[in-house]
Amino acid sequence: MSKIEWTDITRNPIKGKCPTACPYCYARAIYDENKWDPDIRFRPEVLDKIPRKPCRIFVGSTMELFLFPEWLPVIFEKCRHYPEHTFIFLTKQPQELPQWSPFPRNCEVGVSVTNDDMLKPAFDGLYDIEAKATFISFEPLLEHINTDVIWAAQYSKWLDWVIIGAMTGRKGKLLQLQEERYPQLRLEKLDAVGRKWTLLPRLEWVKDIVQAADGAGIPVFLKDNLYKLAMDRPAEDHDLYWEDLANLRQEIPGKEVMV
Repeated sequence: MSKIEWTDITRNPIKGKCPTACPYCYARAIYDENKWDPDIRFRPEVLDKIPRKPCRIFVGSTMELFLFPEWLPVIFEKCRHYPEHTFIFLTKQPQELPQWSPFPRNCEVGVSVTNDDMLKPAFDGLYDIEAKATFISFEPLLEHINTDVIWAAQYSKWLDWVIIGAMTGRKGKLLQLQEERYPQLRLEKLDAVGRKWTLLPRLEWVKDIVQAADGAGIPVFLKDNLYKLAMDRPAEDHDLYWEDLANLRQEIPGKEVMV
């Protein structure tokens, strides 16, 4: 099982340290801590080692796949070979998406957006592509997002799903990022023993995205790392963030949308 709540398992057909090198990248930190081979290499056979039971598979959880166009045709052909599964792709290179459309019919395609400047390129990359579902992952959410484009999705139908999450990691690294880059984020402990920490966005940033998605009829998935933030919500906003008294809203495309 995957530790990423919106997928069942992950598979990484491209190994090595991701050259995108985001300052908050957990995957590069794991490579460093475990002294894994950082060299980029292609291992498509990992996409054949999947369960028989239909499941959701996040492809490329530790790598920006769309930097390697020479390997993508093989990866997409593997997806077509297993039509019973749903394969999920997430990129920070939305300008590369149109050239690969139409995607295999069992693929969901998304763009990571961490700040307002990234939203318009995400819209441009997702607007005309054909895929099982298109989505934006606001994780980590680092600043307020102008949600006008999301509100407009109710008319253009370019977006099927929204994910929202916070930055997680070790306390020392997050404290450094907070001091140097993200003073507007709130450092919080995620577990009782202090091994997992998060830099939480402001609740009003999350609220604006959730309300825009609800207005456009788009499913919303709030990651578990937002639990403490959602606990701060006013009572009248409970339905914006919670499925019930204990669980955050974690909607998936194709299932009933709560508004």
